[in-house]
Amino acid sequence: MESGQELLKRILFGGKLTDKLAGGSAFSEWDWQDSKALMEVIESPGREGLLAPRSGVKSAFPRHSEILKSDQARGRLLHFFANHELLAIETMAYVLLKFPDAPESFRKGVFRVLQEEQRHFGAYLERMEEYGVAFGEVPLNLYFWNTLKGINRPLDFVVQMSLTFEQANLDFALEYATLFETQMNDPKTADLLRTVHDDEIRHVEHGWRWFKEWRDPEAGSDFEAYQEALPFPMTPRRARGGRFFASDSRAKAGMTKEFIEEVKIVGGSRGRVPNYYFFNPQCEVEQSLPTLPGPLKKKVADLEPLVLWLAKEEDCVELAKRPARDFLSRLHQVKGEIPEMLTKEDEFSRYTAFDEFRPWGFSSSAWNRMGRIGKKFRSPPAFDSKLHENFLFSKAYWKRILNTEGAVIDSSDSLHQWLRENSESTGTFLVKSAINTSGRGHLRLEGIQLRDPVLIRKLGKRIESGEQLVIEPFFEKLADFSVQY
Repeated sequence: MESGQELLKRILFGGKLTDKLAGGSAFSEWDWQDSKALMEVIESPGREGLLAPRSGVKSAFPRHSEILKSDQARGRLLHFFANHELLAIETMAYVLLKFPDAPESFRKGVFRVLQEEQRHFGAYLERMEEYGVAFGEVPLNLYFWNTLKGINRPLDFVVQMSLTFEQANLDFALEYATLFETQMNDPKTADLLRTVHDDEIRHVEHGWRWFKEWRDPEAGSDFEAYQEALPFPMTPRRARGGRFFASDSRAKAGMTKEFIEEVKIVGGSRGRVPNYYFFNPQCEVEQSLPTLPGPLKKKVADLEPLVLWLAKEEDCVELAKRPARDFLSRLHQVKGEIPEMLTKEDEFSRYTAFDEFRPWGFSSSAWNRMGRIGKKFRSPPAFDSKLHENFLFSKAYWKRILNTEGAVIDSSDSLHQWLRENSESTGTFLVKSAINTSGRGHLRLEGIQLRDPVLIRKLGKRIESGEQLVIEPFFEKLADFSVQY
């Protein structure tokens, strides 16, 4: 009879289906204390013939509309699930060989899970062949393996496999079981998927138990400890399926209500390079108010969650403080998705690339933030920062561009020229600071005041201090209209 190590090596290194399905209930007869760690680096598991991944060849995951119409699409769907089971079998054999010093109860639990994955794999093979699809006809991938092959401790396996990939399968299994049951009148496939789901609860439960045993006690909540233990580019978003979220299944696996709610609402990329959102609503006043007063700082902080409405689930949003979970839960209920929230410097540094930089407005704070992140943007702004900053929020710049009525005053000569031209006017004028907001620096003048020497000196001092002025005819306001785009 094969020893435990021989059997695991056969599963890992053997290239045939019979190798991957080897094992039976042999674990009870193993000498679990007589094992040596697998020291060699394993780049990929043994695969022969149709089991071998095809380099550069991919197959799209079938859409719901295809599955509803085509037996072949249903077979391809089960082929994807079968490949995941095969990768799980090989990864678990690898873990058992790599960590022989892990607690015996942990290793026995992993092998029991491995055996159930073998049964799932065999059941998928049988059912998809009934749909006319043989294993290996659809290109295989090594995603699970490539993600986990570099693990350095049993906790890494628990966090990545049990609490991420297997947790997500709780959702996928129930989603497709319901689809086959309610829309395709296929109870056989639905029952298979429900069996997988029910077994998956025990797999997640095994992982949760050891996560609680090994998690970093200094990391804060269970969710924070889980999030910190995930290696980049994995995010907690991968622990959730697509259209369905199995809260009750997670509760049966022992997860806390708080942890389940965090997984339900968490955002993050599942492969797409994210855009980076930065909230700086003070952008228009930064040049005139280099240091924000306390009340304005508080207002910025209060408004910060607004940017969560703009970003998509795959994007990253920088926040000074993460909103309360209850608030995020309500937002998720209304919006349906929440982007990933970054609040610590080391969270930004994990990302090797972002697509676009999307601040509320391009100003000094935005350019400084972009500079601190470094050259990580694949699509950086296509304009010069200084040129843009000097003109974007300037009423003087846009007045010249739009050629509206009035004048831009940027020197004593231009001030006195405008006063001479309008000294006999009987109208009303509005003097504005070229860069300011909310009416700051506004001065309403009647025509007769343009001959007042005190007023002229006051305007002259503003010009001498470097301030640009815009003077326009004053109109009675009928309505306000603005656009943010």
